[in-house]
Formats: sequence, C-alpha cells, structure tokens
Amino acid sequence: MPVTLGQIAKECGVSNATVSRILNNKPGFSVTDELRQSVMDTAKRLGYQPNRFARSLITGKSDIISFVGGHGMGYQLYGSILHGIRKSLEKSKYSLLIEDKLSLNRFNPDGLIVWNEDEVLELEKDNFADRDTKVVGFGDRFIDCTWLQSYIAIDSRNAIREALEYLWNIGKCEIGCVHIMSCDHWVIRKDHRHLIYDQIAEEYGFPKKCIEIPHINIRSNARKVIY
Repeated sequence: MPVTLGQIAKECGVSNATVSRILNNKPGFSVTDELRQSVMDTAKRLGYQPNRFARSLITGKSDIISFVGGHGMGYQLYGSILHGIRKSLEKSKYSLLIEDKLSLNRFNPDGLIVWNEDEVLELEKDNFADRDTKVVGFGDRFIDCTWLQSYIAIDSRNAIREALEYLWNIGKCEIGCVHIMSCDHWVIRKDHRHLIYDQIAEEYGFPKKCIEIPHINIRSNARKVIY
C-alpha cells in the first residue's frame, strides 16, 4: 500500500495539512527547521511517493509536458522527435506524456507540444484561456495560430526545392514523388511537399510521377520502388 500523508503526520505528531505544506514547500508557510527536517526524513524513510495528480489539484502544477501526435503517431520521424524531447527533459523535474489526442482536463499538463494538429488546436484553443499551460506548435509545416506561444517548423519547402534542383542539374530527368497516400489526398490538404514537387516539375518540364507506397516501413518500401 502507498504511504500516505496521514502516516507521516502520525509519526511526526502534526496534522496532514502541515505535512502537505512542508512536502510541497508551500510559500509563506513557516515551521521550525527541526520539524521540517523531521517530516522530510520520515517521508524518505517510509518511502513516500507524492500523488502527482492529487498534488496538481492543490498547486495547479502537474510537472507534465504533454506531446500530442494525432493521426501521424505511426510515422518513423516520431522516434527521433520524441528522443530529442526526452533527452531535453532528462535533468528536469518534468515527465513526458505521449498522447494521440488532447486530454487537458485529465492530466492538466504544464506544457503542451502539438505536432501538426491545426484542427485540434482550433477546437481546443478556448480551453487554454483559463490555464497557464504553455503551448508550442511543432511540425513539418507552419500552422497559423496566433495564440500559440511559439511555433517550430521544419523548413521542408526549401529543402525539397534544393533536392529537386540538384537532381535536375546532375541530369536526372525522371523524378518521382513518393507518398503514403494518393496524390489527391495531398493536393486537397495543400501539402507543401507535393506543391513544391508540382511547381518544380512545371518549371523544368519533367513529367510528374506520383508513387503510392504502404504506410508501414516507409523507407524500405520507398527503396523497393526506386530500385
């Protein structure tokens, strides 16, 4: 059974509220150094682990950074992204929560990273009005949500343009565009990768060739198509 505040309070001869204020380092709460140390030592000896969600109701802080990936959670790129986020949080007090949809009321995260989910952001933006949650948009295309604290976008447009220009300049005249869905899907979505490909194809005059591959093992399937 988990150790409770009541057990610590009983051993130290104080109230549950006193133990809670000491363990949460509540500002403005004054006790003797001896009592504070006694409570801390007793909590450590008994193996007390704070209930993060209960504490968040009191402090308003959950020490959670939530990453919302939406429908693209299966993409191979996510592994590298999540590894980078986890490395950044290693020496901090924060834990990383990975979700496929937004659950603000369940976990009350202190920070939120949203990957390319403009629909989610638009639907949920009103829920942030009364919160101190810091929200960062992140992805391979820019989402125009002015209420975001910041947005990090991969500059795929210029990268794709440079790649296509390089291939053309070294004499490659048959250049295909590989997708995990039909081209119609990306045209409707106004995906910048497809738009740049179409634009360069028209500028240089090479025939457009869209190739659809399975969603699983994207890189290996793309190589099979090429070779």
